[in-house]
Amino acid sequence: SIAKSLSAKVPPGAIEKMKKTAQDLQKSGKLDEAQRVLTKVAQLSPEDKANLQAVASLSVQRARNYLKSNNYHDAILAARQALAASPNDPS
Repeated sequence: SIAKSLSAKVPPGAIEKMKKTAQDLQKSGKLDEAQRVLTKVAQLSPEDKANLQAVASLSVQRARNYLKSNNYHDAILAARQALAASPNDPS
């Protein structure tokens, strides 16, 4: 599959480094940037269920932040990203 051929070209440790970068971005409040990194990880490693859950969780967090600022359009988009990443996650 295409995903397997992509992940085969990723240097060892690169995925974990990307996840760490995303965590650091999230901790510093850079949620959109963290989302982009985790989404790239999901593309490179689609079988990584923990990462898909992290994408969903971050999307929910972003949706809540958008709702607080009455940005309903982006809240809906972020909520849809959460559902797409992990459709069976109740959070």
